[in-house]
Amino acid sequence: MNWYSTIWYWYCWVSFIPMAACLVYRLRNQDYYYNYQIAPKSYKIDYWFQLMLVPMIAYYTLDAAYLVAQHQNMDSCNFGFLFHHLVTLVGSKTILTIPHFPWFLIAPFTLHNLLVMLPYQTWLNYLYLVSLLMHLYGMLQEPWIKMASYRLILYVGLSITAGPVVVLWWFECKNDMENVM
Repeated sequence: MNWYSTIWYWYCWVSFIPMAACLVYRLRNQDYYYNYQIAPKSYKIDYWFQLMLVPMIAYYTLDAAYLVAQHQNMDSCNFGFLFHHLVTLVGSKTILTIPHFPWFLIAPFTLHNLLVMLPYQTWLNYLYLVSLLMHLYGMLQEPWIKMASYRLILYVGLSITAGPVVVLWWFECKNDMENVM
């Protein structure tokens, strides 16, 4: 594992508990979203969660650059990870500027940490897939589908699920970050 992947690995361990706490809190304290015609109000939990997502941009940018720089090692798994990073980076500005994170948007990020933390526990991939499908279903509901920024997050989620996730599962790629030097 290279230096920045080691940092990302440990960051996932450090941020998992706070992200899981945000998820549990949001599950237990949900707003009645159907009353909203505009974005629901922000709470401190939303700001904290956004702050925890910022290192993702640095890691995905560095890893994408390394994958491209090492194009001679581009195999199906590296392509899947590069595809995943680029699609996520497209949606990163939106995800860092939305005012409110519903629980079904927090869940995939939280479970993604588990995939990095425990890369050889393949059963976690199924749990992650369920969280992605719940995210997509939730984003198709009102009021989220009516708001442009949340629709963009829906499209990014659809792109990740239909593109990189399929490639990574098809080729049984591991989340151990040993794919770049």
